[in-house]
Amino acid sequence: MGEYVTDTQALLRYSGLSAGRLSPAARRIFRRCEEGRNSIIVPTIVAWETGLLAEDGAITLRPSFAQWWDTLASIPNYNIHPLDLEVVKAAYGLTILTDPSDRLIVATALALGLPLITADSRITDSGLVRVVW
Repeated sequence: MGEYVTDTQALLRYSGLSAGRLSPAARRIFRRCEEGRNSIIVPTIVAWETGLLAEDGAITLRPSFAQWWDTLASIPNYNIHPLDLEVVKAAYGLTILTDPSDRLIVATALALGLPLITADSRITDSGLVRVVW
């Protein structure tokens, strides 16, 4: 079973909440997760970013923010990873990434030693973490 960390946009694109397409590799990983053949780690900061997008009206979570996240957390092979001290330590010094959320998402992948599902060119170009897209 493969394990991956996802960023906000990849999760929202797969969920149909954000414009843009997933790459074939990213779509395959998400599908395999739902089939029980992959595991996707969702950093807690992704929930925060999703909430900000919902508050700004950029996305609509149904029936509510809390219920959307409770549903996602209840799906086997989707695992919400806490913002813990190991993630914060891994984020320290990643100054090449100016967005604090990106730093914490990348740090989650680094702390867990897993590849990150992302199309974010700033993350990909940084070379800090193995990216799947």
